Amino acid sequence: MEGLELAAARLVLERVKERDPEGWFQVPIDTRHVTDYLEVISKPVDLGTIGSRLSSYGSAVAFAAEARLVFENSIKYCKTKKEHKRILSRARALLTLFEKESAKYLRPFLTRRSREAVAMGRRSREAAWAIAGRLRKHKFGKIFAAEIDLELLGDYEARVGVVMWLGKLESKLRRGDYDGDVGGWVVDLRRIAANCVRYNTYPGDEFRAAGVAFAAAVERELEARLRPALEGREAEECCPALAPNWEAIVRALEAGFEFEAFSGQAQKAYPFLHPVASYYDSAEPFEDYVRYVAEPTSVGEIVSGLLQAELRTAAEVDREVARLFANCRTYFGELGGGRRAHGEADARYFLDLSDDLEAAWRAASAPLLDRPPDGAGPAGPGGGKKPRVAGKALEFAGKKLGMLEEEEEKKRASRSSSSASSSRDQRSTPPPKPSDGAAMRAVLAAVAQRAEAASLASAPAGDEYLDAVGEAADLASVEKTLAQGGFASVEALAAALRRCFGNA
Repeated sequence: MEGLELAAARLVLERVKERDPEGWFQVPIDTRHVTDYLEVISKPVDLGTIGSRLSSYGSAVAFAAEARLVFENSIKYCKTKKEHKRILSRARALLTLFEKESAKYLRPFLTRRSREAVAMGRRSREAAWAIAGRLRKHKFGKIFAAEIDLELLGDYEARVGVVMWLGKLESKLRRGDYDGDVGGWVVDLRRIAANCVRYNTYPGDEFRAAGVAFAAAVERELEARLRPALEGREAEECCPALAPNWEAIVRALEAGFEFEAFSGQAQKAYPFLHPVASYYDSAEPFEDYVRYVAEPTSVGEIVSGLLQAELRTAAEVDREVARLFANCRTYFGELGGGRRAHGEADARYFLDLSDDLEAAWRAASAPLLDRPPDGAGPAGPGGGKKPRVAGKALEFAGKKLGMLEEEEEKKRASRSSSSASSSRDQRSTPPPKPSDGAAMRAVLAAVAQRAEAASLASAPAGDEYLDAVGEAADLASVEKTLAQGGFASVEALAAALRRCFGNA
């Protein structure tokens, strides 16, 4: 894992560990004392071990599977032992918590395109060694053979995630790390150039040019040597081809995000270039961001997706770019947390910058997508300017929900003051009562009645819509959830409405 995916996994792990104060699930089971443990459990694992090798997991799917195993092992072993009743109860509670936190922070990474692991046979291993040897002789081979100096490049790991170079790739190959997954070797090989291109964003940078040239050399070697060593289906599974025009897409990203434009000492597009977590020194701002944005992304992550064959067409890249701009509008818009965290002036700056860069991207990508460059047509599903219909409804809903939140805050303050004055012991203030359902229904009804919101009443059908938005959402589903008592707070209702408007 890398970038935001790694940060999200680390956050989920820490959230779960916080609810295990005794550390029962954070150290390996001592089988010298629990002598029958290995008779019941075939694959022991604990949260401490998972945390120590977090960056080595190939995906959030692999991380989640092993994290679940911690609690599933405990449940399996303890359920027949009455003396471990407390541990059994804790395991079940933590498994539920893990699923809840994963749904909140890992959802976009758990639904990515997956691949089937294929063992590395004799021919594919020989091809891998031959490719590594030939790439060392490439004119930029020395750059990519040497270990990355992380002390010199202090922000490198935060921006690229998994650090890789040819020497490390060869060491892992020699150790047998790829014996069960030749596709994992391909991912790591492609990661070398992808990391270089996504990290070095300055126009005309010699390392960026070297990264693009090295990526092209990698693809030529894979096509000439590895793919022939694999069976037809295995070749596509383990070594999928990049988009045929990937270099043109890279140039379009450079033009669309105006890499040559600067604001002071920083690139104009700097806020969009790297994973959100890399801009902060602590987890709190990231936690705030992902409360509002379900599927974070950045230009760097899009570049990695392109150069590692996760995004295989210009249209798929365009959808990710559209998501990037939509995320900005969600977080800094009327219902987002960005205005509170950064202030009104900064929020407006980011929104204006998003509009400017989106227009530039549309112009730069128009030849690749066969669409007008002037914004006349849609930028693929979810792309283009934020629809006027959603923008008007969003603004109206923001005002209504803001008023309701202010009323709730006053009620909470009143309850807290009353409790503090009457309390005779050290017990904490009781939790606030759920929000007034009638008031929330009134807000939703007012939003639905707006002429601008009419097109949001029900979500479009079809795979194209779901591919673009990930999760369908409309006012009808929000109304149904509200009627069933599914929103415990104004914030929960706001999150559901944000999804409606963000999808639109």
